[in-house]
Amino acid sequence: MLSKGDLIRIPADTCIVKNDLRELSIIETFEFTKEPKVGIFISYIKYEDVKIFLGNDYWIVNIKDINYIRRPKC
Repeated sequence: MLSKGDLIRIPADTCIVKNDLRELSIIETFEFTKEPKVGIFISYIKYEDVKIFLGNDYWIVNIKDINYIRRPKC
């Protein structure tokens, strides 16, 4: 289980969907990552998706496409 604030890794070629609650439109903004990225976990959405903070925006990503970044053992 992830907690709010956990760092997560998003691999290259992952579809991310823009989470813009201000717009009530049918068309969603999405893009595919060109390189691996690191984001911040915000919350779970339903069963398969998570809300993350990446760059300066909130995005929705499928939970199977993210990896938890573990702290190295000292």
